[in-house]
This record gives sequence, structure tokens and C-alpha cells, in this order.
Amino acid sequence: MIEKFSILDIDNISSEIGYFLKENKLQNMKEGRYDLQRGIYVMIESYETQKKEDKEYESHKLFVDIQYMISGREIIHVCNIDELMIEKMYHRKKDITFYKNTSGTEYCLKEGECIIFYPKDAHMPCIRVQENKPEKVKKAVFKVPIQYFIKTRYLVMDVDGTLTNGQLYIGNKGEIMKTFHIKDGCGIHDILPSMEIIPVIMTGRNSQILENRCKELGITKVYQGIKDKNKKLEELLEEEGDDLSTVAYIGDDINDLLCMMSVKKAGGLVACPADAAEDVITFADYICIQKGGQGAVREFIDWLKITR
Repeated sequence: MIEKFSILDIDNISSEIGYFLKENKLQNMKEGRYDLQRGIYVMIESYETQKKEDKEYESHKLFVDIQYMISGREIIHVCNIDELMIEKMYHRKKDITFYKNTSGTEYCLKEGECIIFYPKDAHMPCIRVQENKPEKVKKAVFKVPIQYFIKTRYLVMDVDGTLTNGQLYIGNKGEIMKTFHIKDGCGIHDILPSMEIIPVIMTGRNSQILENRCKELGITKVYQGIKDKNKKLEELLEEEGDDLSTVAYIGDDINDLLCMMSVKKAGGLVACPADAAEDVITFADYICIQKGGQGAVREFIDWLKITR
């Protein structure tokens, strides 16, 4: 749901943004990027509004957009991403997906007003209020990491291809070796407790090697030989009195997708290693730079930590 509000309400969302707005004369600030705290930054932009046919819808996976109109006014069209066709696929470095120009809900953003866009909200800003009359606009766009808005209590991890490189070493008597990354272990053992996040292992295979590794790291919620990860996760959360919105899930292959879909639909977070299956990469909120078994889980943990 789109929220439109005034500068007076901003502290309810972020004290960092509220302080920035109150302590700076935005009209006199130069264009460019200004870094705040906990991964939040702001872009000060000046431009002339454009015709609707020259613009495209856009959305972002990693950040929530809070747009504050310093001076001027513009039309912004908004539509749920599920109702649009992708024009340009997700660009990871720029954190942006573009969609075909189509109809949507129209908002007029005026001086002193703010509007907030979540990852599901495709938005088409910078449009003229009067079609043949461009107006000069100055705007502050605050980029707030999405984990700022989500209370994560569980990190659910796949094993093969996520905590390992996906290779299996099997001898005549069965599995003889798996490789794990020391930085993943440090993230799970040393960082997650400080974030009050519970590590959960969920895998379709059975492995004594994994059992030994989990004992080393102090992971007590270990579920092996799971054919239906989604069902098992729902059972775990029911026992704990929590729901899927409290889960961050990282996996690498199609057998993780159903679980990832359920978590994301409920408002949780989903991630994958850089070498995950293409369908998983397309769906994930966060795509790691690292591959499975090479520190991808630690990278995701560090990303979750930004707003703590």
C-alpha cells in the first residue's frame, strides 16, 4: 500500500531521515549522494518534469524509496509489479527493474510531501502535471535497506550448493567429504547470536558430516532428509509461535523455490549464491556476489546486519 505523508511524520519511519531533513536546508544542497547511518543514503536531484510516454515504471529489490519533494510538483504513477510486464530485467548493481509503460494509480507529489515505495511498488516518477508544461523540481530520494522494515528471527539455510560448493565426494561406503567455508561458520556462530537470529538448517540429504559441522557451530535446529521444505518450515514456525515474515531464507536450486516463494509472499527475505539456478536468481531479493560454499551465507548475514 502506498503511503503519502508530510515531513512531520518522517520520524515514525526513520530517525536518521528525520534528523537529516530537519538539520539541512535542502533547497541549498548540491545534487548528489549523501550517506546517513545504517546503510541509508539520500540522492538530491534536480530536473524538469517529462511527458508520461518518455518514462518507464521502475522497482527496487534491496531498498525502500522514500521520496520527499523539496520544491515543485510532479505526477507519479504507481502499479503493483505483478500487474506489469518487464521491459528490462533486474540490474543487480543499480538495483532496478524496468517495466512497460501502462496505466496505474496517479499521485501528485507537492512541495513538503513524502511518498514511500516498497519493492512491490513499481513507480513512474518525474511526470508533468500539465502535459505541455515542464516544471523545475528538486527532490530528495532516500534509499532505505528493506531489512530495516523487517524483523528477521530465523536464518534458514540450504546446504549443498549454499553452505557448500555443491560437489559431493562419495566413496564405496558413502559420503566421505564436504567442504565448508570458515567465514560462513564465523557468521553463523559469532554474528547471528548478536543479532538475535536463530540459524536453521534444512536440507534434502542426510549427512553425518553436516551433523558434525552443525555441532561445531552450535546449530541445534537441523532438519535433514526433508522432501517438503515448505511444510517443515511452517511446522517449525507454528511450534515457535512465529510466521514466515520472520524468516530470511538462502538457497540455490529449484527445490528451494516453493519455500522461498512462501517466505517472500509473507514479507520475509530470500537470497541465493551467485551461482544459483537461474529461476532462483530471478526470484531472490538478494543475490550474493559470492558462490555457494565460498562465503555466500556470510555475505547475506553481513547484509542483514546493516540495520541492526
